[in-house]
Amino acid sequence: MAIAPTRPPNRHRNGRPPRGPRTVPTNNDLRRQLTQASAFLSENGAPQLAQAVDTVLAPGGWALIKPAISSGKNMAIAVPEALRDELHAAAKAAGDSLTDIVNEGFDLTVNGSYTPHIPARERGTVPKVLKNLNVTPDDTLRQQVKDMGLEPTKAALDYLTFKYQVGRYAAGSSTPVGQGKDRNTNVPREVRDRIREAAAAAGRSATEDVNEGLAAYLAGNFASFPLSWPADVQDDMVVLKLRPNDDLYQQVMVAGRERAAEAGFTARPLQVGVSFLLSKYGIEIK
Repeated sequence: MAIAPTRPPNRHRNGRPPRGPRTVPTNNDLRRQLTQASAFLSENGAPQLAQAVDTVLAPGGWALIKPAISSGKNMAIAVPEALRDELHAAAKAAGDSLTDIVNEGFDLTVNGSYTPHIPARERGTVPKVLKNLNVTPDDTLRQQVKDMGLEPTKAALDYLTFKYQVGRYAAGSSTPVGQGKDRNTNVPREVRDRIREAAAAAGRSATEDVNEGLAAYLAGNFASFPLSWPADVQDDMVVLKLRPNDDLYQQVMVAGRERAAEAGFTARPLQVGVSFLLSKYGIEIK
């Protein structure tokens, strides 16, 4: 069962002491509550307010209430000409501004929702002929990214290629697959044992397969599905130990939220990974 994250109550110097931690609603909880609010407003003589809530709930509706981010100084990102053209074409097709998408990436990076993957340049590597991709991101966000020890141009390029699934994030391209932190999840004992057996027979590990699944999800080659275990196996749940790549994990966190409206649920990284394992090895629990 998913447990909503909690945060400590505000500390007050005077007045009534806080009564305890407050539960922060998950994306699904918030969407359900807003939907209920819309219905309540509509039924109680406030159709215009209900319409406003529905507008925010619609795909892309959050952008209508997100604080405006200003443009700053020009930032030239050196990229291969073909990739520059590909990014311009992808943004045009989506009706996006590349500057807005860079601001989006910087904002997600600063608040911890996205971790840029910036590979180290191999010694002796001769760079390709590069062209400038010019954007004008918000100066404050740009400085905050720099204060995190990241090169803003490299962080921006990583998010742009991730956002539009081009460059190294394109289907079939190599994606970072190193192991990351321990991120364990509970599954029925029978599921864990069958996953281990199937992976071992294929000469792989469950973590390698999960990384494959996360990359496939990001590339749009795998559609995750909600996990539901029959009642008769829920009393025998055990830990499935996994160490998915940290960058892939964070990227799926972002992508799962972005695709929630279309998919009908928010796919989380371990859910994506386990559903991929079940699909890959044809494991069913009836």
